[in-house]
Amino acid sequence: MNSLTPERVFQQFREEPTEETYQLLLSRTQKNLEVAKLYLGTKLVSIGIIEALSMRLGQDIPVSTMMGELPTQENDAPALDDFLPEIQNPKKPESELEREVLEVLSEGRNRESPYDLKNSPIATFIVQSIGFDEMRQLIKVAKEFFMGNISGSEFLAQCNPDVVSAIAFGVRRLFETRADRFRWIESNPNPNSWVLPNNN
Repeated sequence: MNSLTPERVFQQFREEPTEETYQLLLSRTQKNLEVAKLYLGTKLVSIGIIEALSMRLGQDIPVSTMMGELPTQENDAPALDDFLPEIQNPKKPESELEREVLEVLSEGRNRESPYDLKNSPIATFIVQSIGFDEMRQLIKVAKEFFMGNISGSEFLAQCNPDVVSAIAFGVRRLFETRADRFRWIESNPNPNSWVLPNNN
């Protein structure tokens, strides 16, 4: 996406569209690209932290193991964001661009996906904890991590320690709720009685 420019999205041929319309399209596209880049970069950082933490457990740990299953009508199991602490003094957006990105992260995209949450609670937690200025620096580091230029430990070492600690705590609490469910099954071995308690 870094190489994508408004001129590659919209082109003008023989004064079609008009110069005024063309410049308006370019301006709107530039804004949308800036929102998309910061949004995706912030998501990359959140995924990077989860990935780097998972490497402490073993190789190829599924995302659902670290974050919980996607919510459905049949599945009310807790998720990682259920165990994140409340931010006492969340960082505020400092520009219209940051405001729009935070809104998409916290409120969600226009379209829902069966493969992902509509909103991004982990990314929202991180950016409200550290602010967008620090997030922009972490985006660069996250790219180095996913390119294999630095290790997971090196990536985490450059992240805010309070954020890493909070997410690690949330993952541990998520694991504990799963352990509680298995303990319940151990004491109720009859499958006909397996209406598991809600551990939220």
